[in-house]
Amino acid sequence: APPGPGRQLLWNYCFGHGDSAWSLCPTTHAVLINTHADPANINVKIRWGAPSPSARKSYRLEPLEVLAAENATRLSFDYVATRPLAEGEELFVDYGAAWHAAWDAHVATWPGDDAPAHLPAATLDAAAAALLPGRDAYAPHRSLVCRHDGGNAVPELPADPHADDAALWHPCAVLAGEASPAVDDEVGEGYSVEILARGNGAPRAVATVHGMPRRHLKFVDRPYASEVHRPGAFRQRMGVPAGLVPLHWVDGYE
Repeated sequence: APPGPGRQLLWNYCFGHGDSAWSLCPTTHAVLINTHADPANINVKIRWGAPSPSARKSYRLEPLEVLAAENATRLSFDYVATRPLAEGEELFVDYGAAWHAAWDAHVATWPGDDAPAHLPAATLDAAAAALLPGRDAYAPHRSLVCRHDGGNAVPELPADPHADDAALWHPCAVLAGEASPAVDDEVGEGYSVEILARGNGAPRAVATVHGMPRRHLKFVDRPYASEVHRPGAFRQRMGVPAGLVPLHWVDGYE
């Protein structure tokens, strides 16, 4: 069944057909091929792949109940080029008429709210606004994390931000009364923050750091609180062409 509001983002990466209740959901990232509004740009199609080497039967001939009892990948799709492709060319596959109709309806009705509570974490990081104090200043959608190496001093940032160690980023909060400092990373002024213990339960401070530059703090999305998990966020399976659907998988077939 379709997921409830704001849940099951995986649904967008599953395959299905409007005449059947079944869904095939991915076990690899190979499913991440975009669609395109212009049919002329579609350059890939799907077809059933070869059976798994460990398959004991032809699963497309079996009832759905047999597939539901399996706990390993038994079916696969191949992506096949529909024309010669240039090296580095982006791949586009047709998600089907039902998907495009659902997307057009979503775009027409999505509110597109730019309120701070709905802005992505990266957008908030790029803004110049002063950070708010308090452990729940950005609840329920966002949290702050600080780069902290275990002491009470400000750690150095690596020259390459992509080489930074994710283990050094901890939950944190700006201390009350420190919401609008004269932040100037060049002269070392910054925020006073409390570093919080990781894990569930009530927040617990494990260190206090003064002079934390803004670049040492960043926003993260709380679980199920990002833009893609808002009520009404887009959820629609990718379509399987009717010719690929076994008749005995179609609802009401006897």
